[in-house]
Amino acid sequence: MDLEYRYAGEAKRAADDFQLLLQAHPTDRLLRMYTGEMLPAKWNIQPRIPVAAAAPEWSKKQLEALQRLRAIVHYWVQERQASNGELGGKLGDDVEALRFWHPLIYTGDSLAKMGWIKLADGVWHSHQVHLGYARYIDDVEHASEFVSDTAPLLLVASEDTSYHRRTLFTLKHFLDSWTRVNADGLRLFKSAWYSATEIVEEPPKNQDVQYNARAMQPLRYWLWRYPADTIARDALQAWSKAWATIAQSTDKGKPKGILPPSIRSSDGAINGDEPTWYKANMFWDYYDFTGDGQMLDQLLFTWQYTKDPALLAPIVASLQLIQDHVDGANEEVEGSAAWAARKMLQQRSFWGVAGQWRLLTQDTRFDSLLLQYAPYYVRYQITKDEAYLTRGLDQFLETTAYNKEMLTSEVIFTDRLLATNQRYGNRLDSEAVKAMLTGDVVIASTSPYLALTWEKTFAGFTALLEAQSYTHIQLAIFNHSEEEAQAKVKLWQLRPGMYEVKGSDGSQFEFELKAAGHDLILPASAQQLLRYHIQRK
Repeated sequence: MDLEYRYAGEAKRAADDFQLLLQAHPTDRLLRMYTGEMLPAKWNIQPRIPVAAAAPEWSKKQLEALQRLRAIVHYWVQERQASNGELGGKLGDDVEALRFWHPLIYTGDSLAKMGWIKLADGVWHSHQVHLGYARYIDDVEHASEFVSDTAPLLLVASEDTSYHRRTLFTLKHFLDSWTRVNADGLRLFKSAWYSATEIVEEPPKNQDVQYNARAMQPLRYWLWRYPADTIARDALQAWSKAWATIAQSTDKGKPKGILPPSIRSSDGAINGDEPTWYKANMFWDYYDFTGDGQMLDQLLFTWQYTKDPALLAPIVASLQLIQDHVDGANEEVEGSAAWAARKMLQQRSFWGVAGQWRLLTQDTRFDSLLLQYAPYYVRYQITKDEAYLTRGLDQFLETTAYNKEMLTSEVIFTDRLLATNQRYGNRLDSEAVKAMLTGDVVIASTSPYLALTWEKTFAGFTALLEAQSYTHIQLAIFNHSEEEAQAKVKLWQLRPGMYEVKGSDGSQFEFELKAAGHDLILPASAQQLLRYHIQRK
């Protein structure tokens, strides 16, 4: 109850009661956990593949992380998922429980994909969803999650184009009802409160907010899968350009280049009639400036398809602001440049986008900052020090090493599954695994930056994307099994052309890549590390 509602005194009252119960039942496992004891978790892993002694350290830890992740997700699909797809909470909470499943979807885990599709279908056909969005008006943070947390990854989990087309409702609503083009030619959302059929434009709800990027998530996945759709591309470009343009304003003392929390679409005013640049005053404090990466993610993703340099300017300006003020970022003058820098410095989602910017642009200007704050996979890419990979995996392994029941049978509020162990300093965070497998470091996969995904893998599979560009990929596969195996990889980021594949075992072949999503079958020798270089000729 404390995790879900934060009622004053709830945690203390619970702790006091559990302590009394523990006195009467001192060996009860659950009571011991609820009073703070860390009890080792025993995961039901089938088949459990022993770690091969010859494997590199990153592979050993990744294997254990994948096996534990599979055990957790399979539990939820097999033990907790109902026939209509629900996981035991309510649909609006259940969809949030999917946010750590991504590595299994990206490695072709059939049970995880089945569970994901089942919940996505349950949401889609529920009374909560109408015409591809929420049936009832609510603020975008809550209304958008039904579809945005479920539909986008169907473009990875399934080849069924009817699932893919679900995301096109977002385009229709965006063009026909959610947005307007104002007198300055800027296309912006009319509001942050809307449904599939209605929109609220009374102040202060009548402002575009960074959280509207969550509502646009389905369209970003559509464009990733269907990049020839110029209507979708132009829609994303128009909205991104509007935000990038307003970012250059210094109205109300906003640092130049920094994205404001909200914009009134009718006239482009930062936070409408509010006196400051950093307080939107829109009922929930998460609509104020938090320094997160939601809108920067929208800009970076769109830049890939337009190459408009203006879309990268806010990311560069944000990093520059942090670099200029990193030593004085504890300054508590609300709204100051140093204050804004501190807000961004503390946001994981900001550093995920900044790290992805570094991987895509190869711009080295802010490497000293990124080596301190970016996801560990980005630090590995900058230095090639594999110790960063193991550090990234350690957090997930620590979180899943104890109190198994708190991640499975004891979970009541499914939207808190990610944060169950956060009071002990950890989250159920599989981002490090995802990054190693795909090259995507943006938190919660809010946009697809997938250099590759794995369509079919095998027990004992581990892999690392060691290098990536638009014409070259280097990856490593270690097979912990005692048997030869094969993995099918799908290539998403490489540009069309003739490619040569060279394996460290001496194998060599060529193929023609005509479109994103090309399949390759790669052999994996038993208990050996194999490297594959894929290079355009």
